[in-house]
Amino acid sequence: MYFAEYGSRGNPTVVLLHPAGLVDAYVDLYDLSEDYHLVIPHMYGSGREVSKCYNYNEIEAEIIKIIKGLNREKVILIGHSLGACLCVTLLCKIPEFIEKAFISSPWVVPSHEVNRKWAKGISKISGLIKTKMVAWLILKLLKYPQKQQDFFMETWPKMLKENIPRWYSQVPLQSNCICIANNRVPITLVYAEKDIKSMRDSVSWIKEIRSDCKVKYLAGMGHDNPITNKDTFRKNIEEFLKI
Repeated sequence: MYFAEYGSRGNPTVVLLHPAGLVDAYVDLYDLSEDYHLVIPHMYGSGREVSKCYNYNEIEAEIIKIIKGLNREKVILIGHSLGACLCVTLLCKIPEFIEKAFISSPWVVPSHEVNRKWAKGISKISGLIKTKMVAWLILKLLKYPQKQQDFFMETWPKMLKENIPRWYSQVPLQSNCICIANNRVPITLVYAEKDIKSMRDSVSWIKEIRSDCKVKYLAGMGHDNPITNKDTFRKNIEEFLKI
């Protein structure tokens, strides 16, 4: 799996796990490379891996390979949405490699009943979602720098439409994540008032089995808060990193 790097490998490593399709979602954090070594894996179905078939378990396995291949004692994880789901499952699989984790709007569910409904609905419009017109509209919201704009417009329309419903149908099950209760990797949980209910419930579930987690509630904000409320997201990240 391809991954981008910013900053010196001599600095502490932060692995930034992006939401579905948005490999540069954290572009406003790239300047942290002055003090941190930033690693951004491009998940299958997104960015430089846009032509690949999306499979959550394969993506997780490849990210584990990347983390282990960095030859660092521990890394810091930051993830939002799909990236947050991966933070949760990585904490279960390789806690010994993780110093701490920032988990923003995860989706970890008791069953896939709700997710299948989401996937079924989104599959009906997945062909439209991947068009250049929609890509342009998304860019209006993202407000990327020119370099990232060009890359997004080049890659987004190349997405496989069958991958889009998989973003929804392949989120982790709580039964496969219960061992997160058994490690003491420091966790900061963040969720927004306008996140969907099952995401808010995911935070409650994690907090219930890991009572030592720090929890931040974003009143009035939505799932797109890292993009539409960048100052708040940046402040929370700096607090998490203790900058």
